[in-house]
Amino acid sequence: MNNPQDLPHGDPETFIGAHEEVDLSLLKDKTFMVAQASGDPKGPKYVCSTIRGPYNFYGMAEEVGLMWENFQVHAKAIMVSENRADPISWVDECSIDFIEANFGNIMMEEILMGDVPEVEYTHQARIISENDEDVVPDREREMDKVVDEEEDDS
Repeated sequence: MNNPQDLPHGDPETFIGAHEEVDLSLLKDKTFMVAQASGDPKGPKYVCSTIRGPYNFYGMAEEVGLMWENFQVHAKAIMVSENRADPISWVDECSIDFIEANFGNIMMEEILMGDVPEVEYTHQARIISENDEDVVPDREREMDKVVDEEEDDS
């Protein structure tokens, strides 16, 4: 069996959730809110009027899967914490794609509670934080870009 820490994270350019096996154990003890994703799939944006929760892992997986199955829209699964010092964190886009494609199997896992055959995972789930500079652009740089574009137009 693969060691989950040795597995790669999915590359959004080549990842196909229905053809991979993602180890989601990193997410199973978290509490989530789920909403319709908006904007860049890597970013934290979501449609605030669609937010639901709190959910445990299996509730989140069901909500993400049904959102995709019923409406063909991607979800944003945001981890919640009562600790104000914790950064805002969410499940990465490849893990969401995997959950969308496999939520029926994930629900069955909950029903069986551990009586699931061992799987050779191909990827590791990833949590993204608002503190990850390579994922969420610096807000001041974004504002500088907008100001520069406005100056170029005049």
